[in-house]
Amino acid sequence: MLDDQLKTEIQDGYRQFLNSKELKPRYGQRLMIAHIARCLSNVKTDIEGKRDRDSTEPHICVVEAGTGTGKT
Repeated sequence: MLDDQLKTEIQDGYRQFLNSKELKPRYGQRLMIAHIARCLSNVKTDIEGKRDRDSTEPHICVVEAGTGTGKT
């Protein structure tokens, strides 16, 4: 689960990117970002913060979205 601080950092990064490119936010992009963030937050790490290769839990994130959603 993502803590509030990490959620805020992701949201701020998204806003900064959009502002730097003069783009408008898209609802579908926010949903994709949230899904990917949730998936990545479940990846177990070791004491050094590196991915725990011994973890047996798979971490797969699949995103499907229509044209114009902003997948790129």
